[in-house]
Amino acid sequence: MAIQKTYSFYGEASVPLTSTAELLQFDISNNHIACSLINMGNQAVQAFEFFEWPLEGSALENNWEAIFSEAASASNLLQKPVSAVQVFINSAAAVIVPLEKFNTEAATDYLQLLFGPAIHATLKHEKIKNTPSLINCYRISNSLLDVLNTRYPLHQLSHVYTPNITGLYAEAVSDKPMLKLQFYKNHFIASLFVSSTLQFIQSFSFTSTEDICYHLLHINASHQIDATSIKVNMMGFIDARAAAAVCVEQIYPMVEYKKPRQEKVLPAMFEAQSAHFFTAFLKPLA
Repeated sequence: MAIQKTYSFYGEASVPLTSTAELLQFDISNNHIACSLINMGNQAVQAFEFFEWPLEGSALENNWEAIFSEAASASNLLQKPVSAVQVFINSAAAVIVPLEKFNTEAATDYLQLLFGPAIHATLKHEKIKNTPSLINCYRISNSLLDVLNTRYPLHQLSHVYTPNITGLYAEAVSDKPMLKLQFYKNHFIASLFVSSTLQFIQSFSFTSTEDICYHLLHINASHQIDATSIKVNMMGFIDARAAAAVCVEQIYPMVEYKKPRQEKVLPAMFEAQSAHFFTAFLKPLA
């Protein structure tokens, strides 16, 4: 498997950290590893690396030991001693459950009903802050979990839906509906927030602009969205000049590209055309 380091940004070595504590934060999907080195004092990114490989199957089929070994050989961050490690699993196999409907047996049944059986996976769950007792239930590949436990024994594990939903509830200042779209190389995460309440969150795979348009139109129809009046926050790997972005903006006239706060990222990450590329990877510290 050929691992490619697509993006890498490093801060000036002469610039001192405001804190000696550093956090290594991962976003891991079935075909990418994003790694951020974060100053735990000012919560700013000190370095960022993005690795990807051809999409050949699910995360359960990946040889994670080989992937991490190959990425580490080309990385300045993966073997760096740090104070803490935080891992976010970026997978579709997750379901949000109200607390009163949650138990591990039920969570297993929900995931199996939606995504099929998974023998070589471990069930995880976590309470979502800022919400009315929502639980995020998800799976992680046993082979990936083994690698994380070996390389980073004290890591904190979570799912990408959790900070996404936490942020939506924290940012909600009105009852106006909002659709949040986070794009990655082969999938996007859509989150719909209406009347100060999460309506749904889901990951959609795509291989073409037509796939993206189909999914968005289906979301509109399924949730009776008035596309002309809903506010859309868009971020991630979607070029504002490309056909996919044009398609989204034709469906939703009120699109805003969500850039990170400039003081929280390295200057090279804040270029005018691509600053929104990295917003989805900048998650709150645990």
